[in-house]
Amino acid sequence: MFMTCLVNCRSHLRLQRKWKLSQVVPAQRVQKSLRRGIIFSAHFNKTKATSKRLLKPQQRLTQTIENLISKHDHLKKIVSEPHSLFKRTSSTNKTIATLEEVEESLDDLVIEEECEHFNNNLTMEGQDRGAKPKKRHGHKPRGQKGQGHPEGTQTLRSNGQGHLQRGQSDLEGGESVGPQEDQGLGQAACRASGAPQNVNHRKKNDRRPKSGNKTFNGPNTSFSHKNNRDRRYTKPAQQGITHKTPVMSKEDIEAGMKSGSIIQGELRVKVRDYKTAYVSHPDGGSDVVIEGLEHRKPALCGDVVAIQIFDNPDMQETSQAEKNKDFVKNTLPPVENLVSKCEALNLSSDVGTHNTTQDCDVEEPDVIIEEDQTTVIGTEVSIEAPNKSGDSTVSSTKEVPLQKRQRKGKVVAVLERKHLRVCGGHIKPLKTKDGVLFSPTDNRLPRILLSLDSCPADILTRPEKYSSMLFAAQILDWKQDSVFAEGMLIKEIGEDKELEPRINAILLELGVDDSEFSSEVLESLPIQTLPWKIPEIQIADRRDFRSQCVFTIDPASARDLDDALSIEELPDGTYDVGVHIADVTFFLQEDTSLDSIAGKRATSVYLPHKVIPMLPRILCEELCSLNPDEDRLTFSVVWNMSAEGEIYDEWFGRTVIRSCTKLSYDHAQGFIDEPDKEWTTDQFPPISTNFNLDQIKKRVLNLNRIAENLRRKRMDHGALALNMPRMSFNLDDQTGMPNGFYLPHQKGSNRLVEEFMLLANMAVAHKINSCLPETALLRRHPNPDQSTANDMEKLSEKLGIPLDFSSSLALQQCLNAVARQDPNDLGKLTMLSVMCSKPMQLALYFCNGCIEDETLYHHFGLNVPLYTHFTSPIRRYADVMVHRALAAALAGKSQINMDKSQLDKICGNCNTRKKAAKEVSETCADVFFSAFIQETGPLQAAAMVTGFLDHSVDLYFLDLGFTKRVYVENLPLKIVRYMNGEKLILVWKQADGMTREITQTLTVFSKVRCTITKGKLPLSWMATLNRPEEQSVE
Repeated sequence: MFMTCLVNCRSHLRLQRKWKLSQVVPAQRVQKSLRRGIIFSAHFNKTKATSKRLLKPQQRLTQTIENLISKHDHLKKIVSEPHSLFKRTSSTNKTIATLEEVEESLDDLVIEEECEHFNNNLTMEGQDRGAKPKKRHGHKPRGQKGQGHPEGTQTLRSNGQGHLQRGQSDLEGGESVGPQEDQGLGQAACRASGAPQNVNHRKKNDRRPKSGNKTFNGPNTSFSHKNNRDRRYTKPAQQGITHKTPVMSKEDIEAGMKSGSIIQGELRVKVRDYKTAYVSHPDGGSDVVIEGLEHRKPALCGDVVAIQIFDNPDMQETSQAEKNKDFVKNTLPPVENLVSKCEALNLSSDVGTHNTTQDCDVEEPDVIIEEDQTTVIGTEVSIEAPNKSGDSTVSSTKEVPLQKRQRKGKVVAVLERKHLRVCGGHIKPLKTKDGVLFSPTDNRLPRILLSLDSCPADILTRPEKYSSMLFAAQILDWKQDSVFAEGMLIKEIGEDKELEPRINAILLELGVDDSEFSSEVLESLPIQTLPWKIPEIQIADRRDFRSQCVFTIDPASARDLDDALSIEELPDGTYDVGVHIADVTFFLQEDTSLDSIAGKRATSVYLPHKVIPMLPRILCEELCSLNPDEDRLTFSVVWNMSAEGEIYDEWFGRTVIRSCTKLSYDHAQGFIDEPDKEWTTDQFPPISTNFNLDQIKKRVLNLNRIAENLRRKRMDHGALALNMPRMSFNLDDQTGMPNGFYLPHQKGSNRLVEEFMLLANMAVAHKINSCLPETALLRRHPNPDQSTANDMEKLSEKLGIPLDFSSSLALQQCLNAVARQDPNDLGKLTMLSVMCSKPMQLALYFCNGCIEDETLYHHFGLNVPLYTHFTSPIRRYADVMVHRALAAALAGKSQINMDKSQLDKICGNCNTRKKAAKEVSETCADVFFSAFIQETGPLQAAAMVTGFLDHSVDLYFLDLGFTKRVYVENLPLKIVRYMNGEKLILVWKQADGMTREITQTLTVFSKVRCTITKGKLPLSWMATLNRPEEQSVE
């Protein structure tokens, strides 16, 4: 039984059977019938064997048609409502996703898009409401091993010149592909009908022209991601590769910026919906939203872009909604027509009572890593009653979003390409066998079309060999008329289920250089051999602290000791307190190759299992590290102050010290907790012969007393303290794999060191700002994002815990009030800190000569007018520049050895690399935790609700320090009720051993229990809500 089935349940889709045809349907008849709804042309081979062989596909087809028809009515109702086209719940998205699941499950169908404007508004705009990611039959989710197909099968052809062209547009992109595809069924349909093929494809005997191949050396080939699978592939010579931006002259952009119609900012792409991006508006109000790839290409996440703001986005939305409503009304066929056609074919027509909810194949609940959390806006809830059969269903919701004016715009220029255009991911050949699709693991990036020339030679014959392999690719271009970028492979990284390749992929994507320093670079150091002795001329030019009791307080495992403390009590009852910082600039000289590399790295990167240093280890761990009983060069700040923290005098200068011991935070905390205890030397590290343990204990206690007074004064002045601990791991000595984790909590000894480091940073900031009015590197913390802060204030008011973001003092007072009410509820206080951090903007390095308004120098978190980083030059290049600025100020100069534009570029790079280092640390911690769960099995964890949507809950895991989203669709629930953004009611079905159904009401701050298991993807994890106990649900 050979059959052609062309189904057009939604008239913007055409489904073409690719099975072998025994008779051809004319293209004109097909097109005419598609407009009516559905067509069947069946030709039966009367042999019994053939009929039996094709019975199963026919049954599958019958079931597929039933599912499509049953969804038709619901879909028509949804899309005909204008508001649902722009604010839609995850349940609505699930319905549409189910339609597309069924379509994709017929892997022998080619899906072609007909109406671009309809699809653009129907595919992804509901994702910001927490819509559940779409499940694909026969295709793995994006980022999973073996993934290579788009969310809508894409046909590609070669134009005979070695370049790939799109034959049909895909569902995900919503891009038009030219008039040829709009006029007929596409290439395959024309072949079937015998109609002329108005497409540009390579003839049968055509061959790609030979081009001189060369080994590709990508932009990051200096990075040495060590792996035994580090293969490199070749590519044809690329000529004229450009990254085209929307056409707008530089003069027009400048004029638009002056008028306010064009703004500049860093592009942020939504994690769940890569078609939606944001740019912060300079006025501090709501972000400018860029919807659709056609308004963003070729900009990528992190790029600095110029955005043209639409004049009247609300009117555009209404107009588009009306267009879509008319489109649905005029093009979607009545369901009665579909039923009658099914009856004529002797198929089941029981579509009126078909239960769409029960027949949907839904994914398991999963956890999605959140970059930011969505603030819930009010909705109305429609509760579904049990159906006639008595089975209960999970209710869907009907969105009635609050109307909030949202600024929208489009990218008109990429001002600075900060994204490296390099990413890790998986490859899979296209069905057309003339190209390869690269799926990045970073969902914010587009998929990339690769030519065969840059891929492994056996990718077409043995694709399964590479299904679980991680590769690195470079994006070469992203054209306006293509949803896919164009690119090439750089190298093979390794298996995605192994820890080291995953870490290497993360480092590669974020541009972290982990290569060893070359011998040529090390030759620029003034010292080449160890041990090294300080020249006498240096000692003569410096203040000598070697006879004083100077010591370090650091983590027990620290090897780069860049700060030390000293305190001496004077006869008048005051104290000379010194902060001594390693003098890195003595070794890291300007205009050397090492200085250039350190400036590019800008920061050390801390991973769970290692540190990627900014400087060579000979500096980090030897020459600059303030190791005990060794003479070291330092830069010092010394204050004369009272025990209450009142400062009478301060001094800056170059010094030489000799640390008498290396204390850990635990050693110092022991002194603080038990000041009267008789400690013995065997409980501590070795101490220099010039001092004893009692002298060191006395100095630690004096420093702690002053630090407590300094902290109290600083908090009274309005400094903000948000306690958000980060996960740390215990590693196996043999394998290096995590065998445990913990959340480090700040102790009194940590706060002791922190107070004096903050004091030194503020003192140096005032010094260099006054002496170098144009070239001082400072650090500012802008006020919270006003729009997000307003939303958070409204939400907190509903929760009965009002928050005030008008100043850091006001916000800290709100947190203190909660702490007084519930002093033992540490989870609630921690979660409040997490909520308060959402509106916070990142602190930034800047050059004081580049910002005229000095009020913008203010640091919101510390609530101080001037601040900088001075105390960690071993691991931060910004501190190196501050040391050079302080040296220039002490020498009586008014400028460092560069102008403000050069310093401004250094500040920008330091900001970029610091942000990347933070992202690397957090991502790697998540990977290590996934590896821990994979090895140890399921884990029970306590969590607290931070927010919820209609079918998901955002949880903060108290013992993990993570915020995750957990979906509830596959839980044994009878009803889910979403109550106006204030609560989520879950009615759990009666289980074995239970006396009744359980109703669980979730609000913000509700505590829940979850089961954490390994995820479906390699090195991932997921969480599922546990059924509550009967006595603890109210």
